[in-house]
Amino acid sequence: MTTLLGIVGAFVGGTLLHSIQTGNFAIAGATLSIPGIIVAVLGAILFIFIWSLVAKAD
Repeated sequence: MTTLLGIVGAFVGGTLLHSIQTGNFAIAGATLSIPGIIVAVLGAILFIFIWSLVAKAD
């Protein structure tokens, strides 16, 4: 389950970064760069953390 949550978080993080950089909302393209990896990891960590808080509330 955490793998799937990590993948979703990485897409969300990449999409948010793309939106901030360009001002357009679009699904982030698959580019390999150091900033992209950092954002993907941070997005995955944040998404898993939020999911664990929501799951505890149930």
